[in-house]
Amino acid sequence: DPHAVKVGYLPEERGLYNKEPIAEQLRYFGKLKGLTSKAAEASVDAWLQRFDLYETRKQKLETLSKGNQQKIQIAQALLHNPDIIVLDEPFSGLDPLNAQILKDIINDEIQKNKIVIFSSHQMSMVEEFCDEITLIDQGRIILKGNLNTIKQSFGAHKYRLRVKDVSDTEFYQRMNRLDEVIACTQDKESYICEVKDHVNTTMLLQSIMQVGMEVELFMPYYPSLNEIFIMKVREHDEAN
Repeated sequence: DPHAVKVGYLPEERGLYNKEPIAEQLRYFGKLKGLTSKAAEASVDAWLQRFDLYETRKQKLETLSKGNQQKIQIAQALLHNPDIIVLDEPFSGLDPLNAQILKDIINDEIQKNKIVIFSSHQMSMVEEFCDEITLIDQGRIILKGNLNTIKQSFGAHKYRLRVKDVSDTEFYQRMNRLDEVIACTQDKESYICEVKDHVNTTMLLQSIMQVGMEVELFMPYYPSLNEIFIMKVREHDEAN
């Protein structure tokens, strides 16, 4: 049915033929997905060029590296210009350069208003592309919803802070004197401070300056999706 929704699927378990020439089997999959022979050939050539693999088109799949085999698998999922694209661990086996090529392709598809669904253990990739997320741990859903809303809720009343010419010990001593502050931690970039619900940015900045610290950086803190996942898993484990 030419009016049916087209789906492109990249499974985690790869399904191409190691002993067959690359372009030949891609054309075969293109025709299985409804392309004419001419359209399949044009699409295969275009995707092989996009992935910088056109010169390998007559080689058997098994002659390619793991990363290049993964690119062929991805091309197979996109040959027929699908409306919905389902990718299971699409960045597996890709080096940073090829991962960037795939990022660009995914962004291009999103810009074309395609629906992209992908499963990944790489939370940074999820953050880069996804509007809506579902976090699953050991088969159970532990969190789902709009990504920005989730990050804002986990970062509520928290600020990233850096001050000038104050040691870590002195910083914590001075912050402990402030009634507005619940707790502070730090990472490689700066301090992260959680404040009480009623405290606004003006109040906090004034209090910090009153204890003799000059602020170099002050901004809302939103935890990474990786941090949120760890928090939710620990929260569930402690509850059980």
